[in-house]
Amino acid sequence: MIFAGEALGEPASSPRFRSASSLTLSFTSCLSLHQSSKAHQKHIKSTLNHIHHTMAPQSKLTTNQPTKKKIFFNSKVGKKYKLLSNFYGPAEFNFHMQRFKGEVLPNLLRKVYTSTHKDANRFLAILKQLQPHKKTWTERKERHWFNEDRPIVGILAKIIMNKCKRISVRSSGWKKDLIVLRSVAKDFGIEVCQGDFALHGPSEDVTFMRRALLKKYSKGKYRNLLLSTGDAVLHEFGRRPSRWTFTKSGEGGNLLGKLLTEVRDKIARE
Repeated sequence: MIFAGEALGEPASSPRFRSASSLTLSFTSCLSLHQSSKAHQKHIKSTLNHIHHTMAPQSKLTTNQPTKKKIFFNSKVGKKYKLLSNFYGPAEFNFHMQRFKGEVLPNLLRKVYTSTHKDANRFLAILKQLQPHKKTWTERKERHWFNEDRPIVGILAKIIMNKCKRISVRSSGWKKDLIVLRSVAKDFGIEVCQGDFALHGPSEDVTFMRRALLKKYSKGKYRNLLLSTGDAVLHEFGRRPSRWTFTKSGEGGNLLGKLLTEVRDKIARE
């Protein structure tokens, strides 16, 4: 193949020979001279594209877009943002109260929250009552579910709900769970039957959680805290991935973080 520069007697190292525009014209001419050979045309086009990309000046556009801040939190980590956890305030209780088809267990959850969220001694007594398998309670174990002097009350709703789910499907240990819950309920003047454990399906959970979060963040310190996160990406930290949490390695559905972002946007517009 004869290049345009060679036909003019110019050396391959000359600027004109190396010009991308001259080569483009040269290959265009070659294409017109070899219409009869489709294979040859493909070869020329491939060579032309290669030269165009290697010789043409590359404009590297850099965009300095700031990376959004990420906030990881749960009931024990995140400094002030740990209060975004459902274990603070009524959110964990309000979420689970909606999951029952009947009214008996939502009533129990309501009374447990009312009697414990400001009463450390009552909180600790029910925490122990719900976990009779824990025979030894050191001071460190007792203080684990406290934030300074305030009980992290949502853990009670979590433990009660875990027992209720086991009872509803008759999984291992459900009879012991039933005895424990009946004992707690009796202290509040509530009688619990096996039929009271019927639950709505998990497809309703997102709707129930959204309602619970809107109630928690509608006013006061929790509303201000959520708005103070700005446009940060919110992740409820979990050591193991789940549909609600998010790990440091990027695993998990992060549903709580996504719903908190949705609620934050909504209250910011109000």
